[in-house]
Amino acid sequence: MPHVTLKHSNSLKSIPRPSFAPNIDLHDNYMERTHKTEKKLSKFFGDKDVPFDITLQEINASGLKAMLQSKVPLCYFLWSLLEDYCSENIFFFLEALEFENCKYSNKEQQQENAVYIYNTYLSKKSCLEINIDEKIYTDTHHFIENMDDNTSKEEVSKCFKNARNAVYQLMEGSYAKFQKSEINKIMKKELGHRIYNENDKLNAVSKLRDYLLKTEESIKMNLKEDPNNQISLTNAKHNEVISILVHEFTKSILHIDFNEKDIYRIK
Repeated sequence: MPHVTLKHSNSLKSIPRPSFAPNIDLHDNYMERTHKTEKKLSKFFGDKDVPFDITLQEINASGLKAMLQSKVPLCYFLWSLLEDYCSENIFFFLEALEFENCKYSNKEQQQENAVYIYNTYLSKKSCLEINIDEKIYTDTHHFIENMDDNTSKEEVSKCFKNARNAVYQLMEGSYAKFQKSEINKIMKKELGHRIYNENDKLNAVSKLRDYLLKTEESIKMNLKEDPNNQISLTNAKHNEVISILVHEFTKSILHIDFNEKDIYRIK
């Protein structure tokens, strides 16, 4: 099937958690309840920023499903995934969930976005290929390849659900590792048991920015030593795509963007 040009969609918002069984409905319900609470706060505060985030106490009590509904703590979890070279899992999960919930006005746009997600995260040619079961990959590939005008919008909206569940189970392992990590200790020390403020948001984003700058500098040094090194060239391409996704993540989740020198609130 044709491989579309990489273009990042605006589908980076919020996420639920799957269970040990291949059924994530309970965790999607958790997401819905969280959204209802946020909507109530939004109505109360009007046009002001909604002072809503998942506390560390709630994350400790409810685990990954709460972490993936958070905003500031989620930056620390993403930082951990970046360090472990598996951040594509959370980015795919975000994209696939938003795609599943989006109300498309026409089939063509929906199917184009389905092809985009497939090419970005499931294609064997992708530098962000997720590690899923071969049967799930084959079933998804077959569906995407055979979509046509007769394929219903509901069928298309659910085409990544099995892959989403598989990736979520991978993230459960990553979350278990995160709980024992130095990054988790840093998060608890810096955020404590309180409502997060603007400085907490900026500080969390700085962790992601510093990771990208560190990685970019390492890649540049390797390419300077050997400009034709294929591994370094591949890493450079991968880091460029990851950088785009991290920027979209911080803009969508926290309304904050950054460059090498500054981290700033998006007006």
